[in-house]
Amino acid sequence: MCCGEKVTKQSPTRELVVRCPTCHKEHSKLAGPFRKLRVPRWTISYLIKESAIQYPKVLTVAEIKRRLGLSSSGTAYLLKRRLQLFASDLIPRMQEAFYRDNKLRFGDFRFPRDREADLTDMVKNQPIPQADTLVLFSVGNLSNKGRKRFRRKGQTSSIYRSSSVDGRGEQVGTLVNTVAVKNGPAFFDSIPNQKAETVNPILFKYIPVHNPVFTDGGYSLPSMNHRTINHSLKSKDKRHTWSRQRWSKNGIHTQVAEGRQGILKRAFRSYGWLNPKYSTLALNEFTAIGNLRYFGLDDLLPDESKAYPVRYQLDDNWSLRDSRNRNVGREGFEPSYSGETRFTV
Repeated sequence: MCCGEKVTKQSPTRELVVRCPTCHKEHSKLAGPFRKLRVPRWTISYLIKESAIQYPKVLTVAEIKRRLGLSSSGTAYLLKRRLQLFASDLIPRMQEAFYRDNKLRFGDFRFPRDREADLTDMVKNQPIPQADTLVLFSVGNLSNKGRKRFRRKGQTSSIYRSSSVDGRGEQVGTLVNTVAVKNGPAFFDSIPNQKAETVNPILFKYIPVHNPVFTDGGYSLPSMNHRTINHSLKSKDKRHTWSRQRWSKNGIHTQVAEGRQGILKRAFRSYGWLNPKYSTLALNEFTAIGNLRYFGLDDLLPDESKAYPVRYQLDDNWSLRDSRNRNVGREGFEPSYSGETRFTV
């Protein structure tokens, strides 16, 4: 609508643009990240398909320019940015589908009260979510002119330059929070630190509060089903420094999340270096492209595009209220990441 009437006049030079007959203002037929697209539409579908085919390798600006035969790197850069914005629009719908499946699968699931109990048989063939953190493009002593970093501790210290170098302690690396399940989707979020007030709200976007989850000792979650693995566990044998159980103990481990982080690190080598202020866009693109195989089309379409939309009401605790909740805890229930609900016989 423009000037009180519907705009239908086609632009004589651009097929994706309509012009107001009164004020002659141009409007794009496309919405969202592809609004005012000046290149043919097939380029977007081509880039999405190529990104999915060559995953986990990322599609760089130089590769987009070369594949499309573009004369300007600026056009390739803007196409890359549109692709990242499109992926960012898909992430919330993937989050809701992933949250819903965990809510339905683990509604009545409870770990034993004994924190040292063996959970091997209990978690066998169960897609328990795992969380871990990762540093991309860490800052070494060489980039700090040999200075050590005493201001921050842990992984956070390796993403900031020493304040004595530039006077500001500028962030150079990227700290990533990972949530992943075996044979299922993985989600990556850029975070400034590992404090509970930063990490916990992000983690609870993907799983309910009392959902079973495995992490390392760096997480502190208010959950009865949270179990941790101590990666710094010392060996009781004096001949060895580290214990063999520091990677897996009583069925508790974070190897799925660590494996996905290894894939992420190898993929982001193609960038050489990534400015932290663009890390969220790059991680959203990598997350959405990698998770496309685990979600159906109905999970990714907005409600207005679905033939039979299903609306879920999320309360302050992110709990889902829907008629499907009557199946929570029912034996044989097996939700899928495609959004379908089926029962095994």
